[in-house]
Amino acid sequence: MHIGIDIFVQMKNPQSLLAIVSILAIGLFFHLEGLNDFPSFTHAWAQSDRFALALGFVNNGLNFFSPETFVFNKQFPDGWSSAFDESIVAVDFPIHDYIPAIFMKLSGVTDPWIFRLYILLYSMAGLFFLFKLTFDVTTNSYKSWFVTIFAATSPVFVYYQAGFLPSIPSLSNAIIGTYFYVKYLKTNENSHFSIAIAFICFAALARTTFLIPYLAVWGLELLRYFIIRTSIKSKIPIFLISAGLLFGFAYHNANLRDQYGSIFLAELMPAKSVEEIIQVGKIIVERWIFQYFSLGHYLVFFAIGLIGL
Repeated sequence: MHIGIDIFVQMKNPQSLLAIVSILAIGLFFHLEGLNDFPSFTHAWAQSDRFALALGFVNNGLNFFSPETFVFNKQFPDGWSSAFDESIVAVDFPIHDYIPAIFMKLSGVTDPWIFRLYILLYSMAGLFFLFKLTFDVTTNSYKSWFVTIFAATSPVFVYYQAGFLPSIPSLSNAIIGTYFYVKYLKTNENSHFSIAIAFICFAALARTTFLIPYLAVWGLELLRYFIIRTSIKSKIPIFLISAGLLFGFAYHNANLRDQYGSIFLAELMPAKSVEEIIQVGKIIVERWIFQYFSLGHYLVFFAIGLIGL
């Protein structure tokens, strides 16, 4: 409700309204033509698996706790060598596959555009709150516009912005959560803190790497408690609920993996030697250096560095 009210109020603000229109225009410019394309190119395999999850929910009567694809010989634990009786798989909290499946089930349409449009709209919400967040932190509209447009046009963001992976919705949730956490730091309203943790928790549920901002917020709260003696009693229930959700779904997921296997990676795969670290680093530079940012973005970074000096 807080988010809906906040957006409604901002709609009356000409600058925020312009930000919404600009974010919509940029997103549609990049993605309108390919909105109904099937997964392809980079991470096509992973994106196909996520699209299959949505179709699996449609086929299983929207049973959220039994996600499935069309694969019977799972990659984990036996490297595709063992077949299972069920196509159910273990996967991180699949809410961003489930919601498109609901719309597919209701409409009777399973075309890719439903999934892509859902991710695209979620990305736009994240960009809008990025605009709001940077303005609240800097109080400078030019800086807010710069950060938002810089993010909205970076190649890696654009590529996944209307895809099938949960990374973009989790990123958006983390941004929204950070926005409300900054509001909490300014206003000390517990409702803002609760909303912040809710969004950051859901980001971590769907994409494990977003445990980093989740733990960062709680770490900062501990520091604030010990250094400036902020109240922590009201935060204990929020911590227990959010941590319970994270551990509870991890436990459920582990049971699914033991019983049905999975096609999704569920553990860290660190390099085994210094040589492998160097080799992986070279591959990252070779394949991704201009995927994260374009030459224009890097030049802007360079110019900012010069100005800073």
